[in-house]
Amino acid sequence: MYSRKHYLPDIKKELYWDFSWHEIGVYDLPAMIDYVLKTTGREKLFYLGHSQGTTAFFVMASERPEYQDKIQAMVAMAPVAFCSRMNNPILQFIARFTGPINGLMDLIGMYEFKPTGEALKLFAKLVCAEDAITQPLCSNILFLIAGFNKDQFNATLLPTILQHTPAGSSTKQVLHYSQLIKTGFVITSGKFRQYDYSWFANLLKYGSLSPPDYDLGKIKVPISLHYGTNDWLLDVKVRIFL
Repeated sequence: MYSRKHYLPDIKKELYWDFSWHEIGVYDLPAMIDYVLKTTGREKLFYLGHSQGTTAFFVMASERPEYQDKIQAMVAMAPVAFCSRMNNPILQFIARFTGPINGLMDLIGMYEFKPTGEALKLFAKLVCAEDAITQPLCSNILFLIAGFNKDQFNATLLPTILQHTPAGSSTKQVLHYSQLIKTGFVITSGKFRQYDYSWFANLLKYGSLSPPDYDLGKIKVPISLHYGTNDWLLDVKVRIFL
């Protein structure tokens, strides 16, 4: 479920894209749950989340704990919460320059990571085909993001995957994850907490210099964790903590 338009046609793009997975967990998930239960007439549902879908659930459990009464159980595939030991080199790089990157994005008015364009789709179809000599290059780009595992990779599907990846998101979603990665100097190192707007903005929004942690101690729903040890987007601390 996603949208690229607003019911207000003239809304500014910086307002439209002003969200991270925090807002998804606080507003979108509860709305979806209410809609499903109202439509089906059920009292509870099973929640299955993948990657950011698990992050949003953990946020909801912390900030809207009453909604757990509507969840029978939660299945978490490739769960993401703590990011201090995440091996993804791209997010590790972004984490070291989160402040400057955020400022640059605001300066040039880039509030969205664009979805795959037609030119990139054509490129993927030609260059990443299974019989293309350049196919290993495409595979390695994907491995660089998610982790290397050639035996579990279906090269035939690569052109199809790259037709839809990346699918687009707000820059704030990516920056929020990067804030959580342990780099040795980032204030949110080793924490699972809300968006860091800088100390002064945090003081105005949260009443504290640093953003508040999500309280995962509020989770009472039975959770089944499913993950791969080679997942570069997974922090081993998540499964240990949960």
